[in-house]
Amino acid sequence: MIQLSFSISNPFLKRRFDTIYDTSWGVSRYKHFDFSVSRDKGIISASFGISARRDHAGFDISFGLLTWNFDLTFYDSRHWDNKTGTWEVYPEEEKNEA
Repeated sequence: MIQLSFSISNPFLKRRFDTIYDTSWGVSRYKHFDFSVSRDKGIISASFGISARRDHAGFDISFGLLTWNFDLTFYDSRHWDNKTGTWEVYPEEEKNEA
């Protein structure tokens, strides 16, 4: 996993974290996008993360300016099984594939 982030916040601002807008949609059976807009105490912030071979692997890009934050996430909805080195398979998926 790689995670880079930077932020400057205003500790005197009374604002708490509020989600303004949040949506998600499926691109394929296991791949999904999430987009959200929120507000907090941030003056400026930015972050980038990318992961593989772990639960909900994918990438995340965030940008915040003057208390407004925008976050875009593309991820795999499955969980990673470290014992087998593959994505976990659940009983209902085995039935559907047979």
